[in-house]
Amino acid sequence: MSVILCIYFVATNLGFSFTDMASAIADHPTSRIFFFDNPKEGTFFWKQFLAGIFMAIATTGLDQDMMQRNLACRDARQSRKNMIVSGVTQFFVIALFLLLGTLMLIFLDRQGIAVPDKTDDIFGLVATHSSMPVIVGVLFILGLVAAAYSAAGSALTSLTTSFTVDILQAHKSDDDRRVTRTRRTVHVAMSAIMGIVIVVFYYISNQDAISAVYTLASYTYGPILGLFVYGMFTRRPVRDRLVPLVCVLAPALSWVVQWGLLRLFDYQTSFELLIINAVITITGLHLLSVRLKAQTDHMAKDLLNRYVWLVDTIRRYGRITRRELDDCWRRSRFSDGDTALPRRTFYNYRQAIEDLFDITIQCDQSTFEYYIADEDAHSESVTEWLLNAAATNDVLSSSRDISQKIFLEDVPSAREHLATAIGALKTSSPLRFDYHPYTRSTPTRDITVEPYFLKIFRQRWYLTGRVTSENRIKTYALDRISSPVVLPETFTPDPAFDAETYSRDSFGIIFSHGEVKDIVIRTDPRQAKYFRALPLHHSQQEMVHDEFSNFTYRMRITDDFVAELLSYGPKVTVISPPELRAIIRDRLTNALANY
Repeated sequence: MSVILCIYFVATNLGFSFTDMASAIADHPTSRIFFFDNPKEGTFFWKQFLAGIFMAIATTGLDQDMMQRNLACRDARQSRKNMIVSGVTQFFVIALFLLLGTLMLIFLDRQGIAVPDKTDDIFGLVATHSSMPVIVGVLFILGLVAAAYSAAGSALTSLTTSFTVDILQAHKSDDDRRVTRTRRTVHVAMSAIMGIVIVVFYYISNQDAISAVYTLASYTYGPILGLFVYGMFTRRPVRDRLVPLVCVLAPALSWVVQWGLLRLFDYQTSFELLIINAVITITGLHLLSVRLKAQTDHMAKDLLNRYVWLVDTIRRYGRITRRELDDCWRRSRFSDGDTALPRRTFYNYRQAIEDLFDITIQCDQSTFEYYIADEDAHSESVTEWLLNAAATNDVLSSSRDISQKIFLEDVPSAREHLATAIGALKTSSPLRFDYHPYTRSTPTRDITVEPYFLKIFRQRWYLTGRVTSENRIKTYALDRISSPVVLPETFTPDPAFDAETYSRDSFGIIFSHGEVKDIVIRTDPRQAKYFRALPLHHSQQEMVHDEFSNFTYRMRITDDFVAELLSYGPKVTVISPPELRAIIRDRLTNALANY
């Protein structure tokens, strides 16, 4: 509003109507926008255009204060809308400032006043001129204060918080009054330093404020832009301790490049200095990463162990504060014994753990204690399996020198087709394959299944889903399928189907629709210990007697459960139900007939 009123008063003083003002501005040389004459000039259009793109990314997209408005929106759609509206608004605001600038130059020319060396003084000369009403000077002061306060206020707050927390580490003190006093002292000191910097900057700079600020931004934001681009387009880590050195050397080398281009080629470097600065930063980071390849490979292998350690520690404690977690970290093999777990590292680990294991580490804001969010029984079992697999993989990876003394069962289905099956599950896409059952000599071709869930049983993976040609739910062993193809279309799973309910009353991978029975088996004390350590079924209950134990289950009688009972021989006796006793008796009789 101040800019619009100032334009009105200056145009009125010049005796311009709206049409006259538009014509005068259009005829003035400062209204020229496009310069395609000389690529060596600092005003060349394409140099300014490209520099403007990257300057906007650096000063807006990578600035916390600027992006906080977008981050505070309700969702991504609102954030995009806010960015578009802000961009359009800024375009018109900048256009108004440019119009005002040209009008003021016309005013000085009409009054016979020489343009000052520093164009920053033009507004003050016009606003305080005797021919101008007092309101113009008031608007000038109000606009100046408003613009400076919004920028300086957020900058002072950021500087105060960063210096108090990161440098002085005052937040570790238990005395709240002392922390408040320290923060206020730092705030006053930062205000004084900022005032001194502004005054010094005014006297040593021979440019106008806008050009000086953007030139300074080309030096300061160049390393930030380089770090951002490097992090977005590569996953190669660098030596952290040398990154600050690269970020300091990059602006210095940029100045050398700028000086060399001017001296050797008479090339005027404009705000594309930001791009040069960023490229030098990216090059330096890349050179650091090349020297660290072997070390980073080791770090990548070690990272999974850190995730497992963090989850295991929080689970054992139940609820744990950051201070307790730091103490545990110092005692772990991942620490040097003195350094606490960095705050940013802890945040990154939490995010990675949630992505990898679907485990959410939450914080109780009332006690500042961290804990594992509640999981349902099935999710917890999957999580435990993943963590155990990760821990086992780490131990085996570090034991390759004794690999000839470690024997593992082969799980070919996991190696060959598990990833394909999981991919179909994730996208709800049908899976087509050939199946080779052991009961037939020829395979069944082109079976199309809408996958519902996967289950591992006896070191084999099984896929259960709806066979589209039969409209039936069936189970297939992954090690007996061939040529699996994930089809491009998707399907909607039956909302009435629940995998947990479907498999709950079965022993293994045979899912019948028979009646659920109460089953009782008797074992000797020694076998009972094995069943306690690894229950046959989640419904297992035990009644201990002096010379034996009775285990009760509630499940369906299936062939794989019968085979499991027979595998224990005389160590297990079926007490009930009668039909299960009869099945066991018949199987044993048929087996004896072979001898």
